[in-house]
Amino acid sequence: MAECDAASTQGRGRRRNEDACLVALPRLAVADGVGGERSGHFAAGLAIAALASQPGGDPRSELRHAFIEAQAAVLSLASDGKHAGAATTMTAGRFVPGGIWVAHIGDSRAYRLRSGRLEQLTTDHILVEELRQRGVIGREKAEEHPLRSMLTKGLGVEPGRAADPDLFRVDLEPGDTVLLCTDGFSNCLDPVETVAGLTAPGSLALALEKLVDTAQRRGTDDVTAVAARLSAG
Repeated sequence: MAECDAASTQGRGRRRNEDACLVALPRLAVADGVGGERSGHFAAGLAIAALASQPGGDPRSELRHAFIEAQAAVLSLASDGKHAGAATTMTAGRFVPGGIWVAHIGDSRAYRLRSGRLEQLTTDHILVEELRQRGVIGREKAEEHPLRSMLTKGLGVEPGRAADPDLFRVDLEPGDTVLLCTDGFSNCLDPVETVAGLTAPGSLALALEKLVDTAQRRGTDDVTAVAARLSAG
């Protein structure tokens, strides 16, 4: 693996960045905290810490245990009155030979860039996506819907249920780039811009910095992205 990096910034007019991320190969992750400036960053940080503390071993078990521990930590946080409503998304990756295992809950995303084509690997766990998949509304209506950010699944979102992330393996080839990002990134950059940024001459760190800066200037949400570019050799 040739390069791996991250970029993150708080949204315009916000007092605190409620996103968190992890770049510690073979693991990558992003988390987007919910619950306001007082609680969101704690929830996201707890989720990332749960992943970072895993001892290794089977990647499926590692990711599943990380989400179970993250759910318990976030629910414990939310049980404190001053942090009521705390929750977070998390999209995590664990590299293995020839691929990556992805675990995902919420509306942060994972993408694979291959030969100039950006493929979204995850499905957003939000109300409007469920309505769109059922044919109730179209894509344009979904993008404008007043409840477009309402999570249907997340760590801490459903106190009575165990963490239930999507968990799957994706094949990778030399030259592929894996991108994980929060919705502050994906909502403000279209795929063409993202591909152009990630394939521009220069380092991956510089590419992510420029893309995150562009997204931050267009929206008001916190913006975080992590990426790994596999060696073409």
